[in-house]
Amino acid sequence: LIGLAWGYEPDAPFAKWCDQLRSAGREAWVCPGTSCWRSITGRTTERRGNLLAAARDGASHGATGYLITAWGDLGHRQQWPITLHALAEGAHRAWSGEAPYNSDASGLHAFGDRTGKLGQWIDSFGDLDAELRSTTGRLTIDGLRLPLRNASAIFTDQTKLRAELWLGSEQDWSKLRVTPYLQSLANVENGTGVSQRVMRELRVSMGEVGLSLSRAAQRRSTTLMSNRAKIEQRQGWLLQRDVHRETWLARSRPGGLDDSCRHYQRLIDELESG
Repeated sequence: LIGLAWGYEPDAPFAKWCDQLRSAGREAWVCPGTSCWRSITGRTTERRGNLLAAARDGASHGATGYLITAWGDLGHRQQWPITLHALAEGAHRAWSGEAPYNSDASGLHAFGDRTGKLGQWIDSFGDLDAELRSTTGRLTIDGLRLPLRNASAIFTDQTKLRAELWLGSEQDWSKLRVTPYLQSLANVENGTGVSQRVMRELRVSMGEVGLSLSRAAQRRSTTLMSNRAKIEQRQGWLLQRDVHRETWLARSRPGGLDDSCRHYQRLIDELESG
């Protein structure tokens, strides 16, 4: 038997777990994650810290393997380029340990981009809601708010009912914008040689983020949502459900797809009933 030390945040105690497994006479592997499940954008800061901690502590505490994990909790909503970019960084950590990592390498080796733009873009996109993630986690007994764990703020808010209280004000959510990412992705697309499939998947991700941010701000507003706005949001989520199905089937087998689509259907039904 091989002991697997699973942990998905920068503070995962890989050193302690490796020592415990080895003291029990077991070979130990460290198992960090891509930090992209329960998100749409990924979580760049958390991924970086988690992958590095696993490599550093695993190497210094006798781990013999480095297993990078990816999941699809509450529907596999992250598009493939988000996952592949994270896997590329994990491959670097597994091979090179604490050596500095440059996201240009992911753009080159994972996507065929020699300009260095795409890896940087995905990293930036993955921290779109980093400030909210840092203040929307569990409340401690001392009244301190811990960082959100194992999910992005945008994704978490999307899982809440429209009338359900959660953290962040209308202003907090309104200031998050997807437009600059759309503009910068157009610059990435020009002359990089990245496939149209990858570019479409990233635009699909931005579409979902834009809808989620609009919904998040509106559900915190004291102004009632107009019928026109409801119709526009409903049409947006219908389209998102359909492109989610399309992009899924372009990469993956159909198992799990219907379950994943049900999360979009809940948002559609919410607008029809409200």
